[in-house]
Amino acid sequence: MRPIIYVLLIILIFTLGAIWVLSFGTFAEFNIALFKMDRKILSTFFKFASFWAEWPIILTALILSFYKWGNYALMWVVSFAIEGIIIQILKRFFDAPRPVESFTYYIKRIDDISFAHYGSFPSGHTAAVTFGTGLILWTLFAINPKQKIFISSLLFFGVVSTALSRVYLCQHHLQDVLVGGIIGAALFFLFFVINSKIFPVLSK
Repeated sequence: MRPIIYVLLIILIFTLGAIWVLSFGTFAEFNIALFKMDRKILSTFFKFASFWAEWPIILTALILSFYKWGNYALMWVVSFAIEGIIIQILKRFFDAPRPVESFTYYIKRIDDISFAHYGSFPSGHTAAVTFGTGLILWTLFAINPKQKIFISSLLFFGVVSTALSRVYLCQHHLQDVLVGGIIGAALFFLFFVINSKIFPVLSK
């Protein structure tokens, strides 16, 4: 999938999601509904979805990148690192409270989940998964232009699931993940353009 198409689809999906939520109420109401929801099967699923946005998505994206472009993929290692630094800078700049601090009475306790207490906005997990998914989709497209729609749909489902998991697990507010996802996708496109200018082989 071409990077610009990916970014536009992410923006469309997250914007439509926000519109859908606002058509039934407010972000706060949606947040509280997910914070209070407590189903064992959902807790298990969302724990794995959230974990996917940590080192698994990074390793998968970078391994595929090295497979396709060899040592040129080092540019993507640097890009991923810079993406993480940018998100951390934004977290510290906004210093927004986490749900456990701003919605104390609605927070549920889930086994093996510890609550973060700093930098809620934007969501680093959502930014990482949208950045990494963009790299995976682009690499798969470069390996095989006739990329299967099933794989693309599965990866997009992973992005949405990760975003929802961060709210369900009471780690972020909805607005944190919506903005985090858009930032992650936009940074992927920015670094794709930069890396392609430095090493044109990365755009082929």
